[in-house]
Amino acid sequence: SSGSVYVATAPSGDIGVSGSVFVTTGNTTVGDAGSILLTTGNGIAGSGGDIALVVGAAQGIFGNTTDGGDVLIAAGQTTDATRLGGNVKISGGLGSNENFEDGGSGGAIFL
Repeated sequence: SSGSVYVATAPSGDIGVSGSVFVTTGNTTVGDAGSILLTTGNGIAGSGGDIALVVGAAQGIFGNTTDGGDVLIAAGQTTDATRLGGNVKISGGLGSNENFEDGGSGGAIFL
């Protein structure tokens, strides 16, 4: 097995807020800004790894009620009148077995 990488902030304790984790690329004056690629490995005789974006539960205490956190996915803006803003692309996994009778089925998208 290969090792794991764990990035986390410390718990806040009884009262307070926990820290944030930021992953960002730098700005550029001329040229394209860098990308962030989050990928898992292929599974040979096993499943490929999952990617989960999960927002923690909002748990009211002392009679307080709280809203759950949001998941925001936003494509890039453009200020150029002749260009397009970025696209949001979501696709299910490909069922790519070459068997003529049962080549597998692609994955679904649930919204």
